[in-house]
Amino acid sequence: MNRFQPLLSAVRMTKSCALAVVLLAASYAAAPAAAPNVMIGTDMGHTDLYFFNMDTDQRIKVDLSKDPLWPGGGALHTVMTADGKKAYLSVMSSEKDPATVLALQIDALDWKAGKADVKITKVMRVAEPGEEASFLIPTQTDPNQPVTDLWKVTRANGQQPHGPTIHPNGKYVYFTQWTDNKIRVIDVDKDELAAVDPIQYGTRTRQIHGVFFNPSGDLAMATGYYYDMNEVTLYKVDKKTGNLTIDKAIPLTISEKDKEYAAFTHFVWWLDDRHAVTGTQQTGNTSLTPTGWKVIGPSVWLIDAVEGKGKMIIGPAKSPDDPGIYKAGSDVVVVGKKLYVGEEDSMDATIDQGAVAVWDIEDPNCQGNVSVWDISDPTSPKFIKRLQAGKQLPADFNMTHEIYTSMDGRHVYAQSWASGYLVKIDGATDEVVGVVSGKDAGWHMPHGNFVQGALR
Repeated sequence: MNRFQPLLSAVRMTKSCALAVVLLAASYAAAPAAAPNVMIGTDMGHTDLYFFNMDTDQRIKVDLSKDPLWPGGGALHTVMTADGKKAYLSVMSSEKDPATVLALQIDALDWKAGKADVKITKVMRVAEPGEEASFLIPTQTDPNQPVTDLWKVTRANGQQPHGPTIHPNGKYVYFTQWTDNKIRVIDVDKDELAAVDPIQYGTRTRQIHGVFFNPSGDLAMATGYYYDMNEVTLYKVDKKTGNLTIDKAIPLTISEKDKEYAAFTHFVWWLDDRHAVTGTQQTGNTSLTPTGWKVIGPSVWLIDAVEGKGKMIIGPAKSPDDPGIYKAGSDVVVVGKKLYVGEEDSMDATIDQGAVAVWDIEDPNCQGNVSVWDISDPTSPKFIKRLQAGKQLPADFNMTHEIYTSMDGRHVYAQSWASGYLVKIDGATDEVVGVVSGKDAGWHMPHGNFVQGALR
């Protein structure tokens, strides 16, 4: 049993949807012409790496703990280079294990045999065992916005490298030390931390989940993945060294007069070199909300990097049938003229209060959704449909944490680490055409996936 098992095993309780562990387009580079659509991912908190052939639905599992260089800890996020020859894996720390980023060499993927030739070539240490995280713990002030004790558990458990991205030139890979205030930079040619690592700008790099690059690689946008972080930060990129310099902070403010804002962003998707979209997750005020201000709830924003302004283009919905974002907007992906929003049920009043946050699967509010929007005009999206648990999605599907698309745009994937699903959606019809469960794949918590050739 791995040392995370006692905490993670609660997910498999009969009457729970999830343990809120909180251990817790531009956005594509050119993929090799002959390469299949390949997705790589982790089993969060465990030691397995997964490869998924998005053309054939074949899967390969690799247990990295058998590698003599395995440093201990639990896998979290991964990223793969466009040529498919390298990957980088982030590993969270514990009282006994350091937080690390592993360089992996991929020599072969045998889809027919279900085997892969993968080995660890470098262990990059980014935090020491038992090194405590450094984020504030809010208290609940709004019945619609619970704050569970698991934030305290997360802070005590140590450091977590999150949100990997790769620069369009392929020279640098970026992780964010979400539990601290660091951006970690890896030199891909050397498989070591770059000379500019770590990048720190005080509170400006606090609790960011990733730095996401525009197609030209001149700019990067960072999200604030925590309560009442109500802005995204724009960086200028030094393509030669990999360094990031703050250009401006862009507020997600509805009205300065009425003191309304959105907060808690996770991912960014660039539409072009100037414009990007992001979703927000926070559902109500906390003790960190400034006096007199109001958090508006889950929404989607269009960001203009040149003007340094954000505009809410999709607001909160009151029910699953209403246009708007019904659950927390965890991830956003654009395929052609359609926007897919992963709506996560981890941030609202459906969760119980206590050391372990759980959802009652018999509660109709306990559901992860995927909403689909026509963004032919990005300033005014039109609601198409919402895929819901118990209807288009499996009945116990919840926590739509991440959304991915194949490089050819034919399929969109919704991933739930909490309920153990990877759901395949036809990008033309928006119908579910495949479901992989934890029982099918042998994983516990699919998480931190990455598509070969992508930037995020």
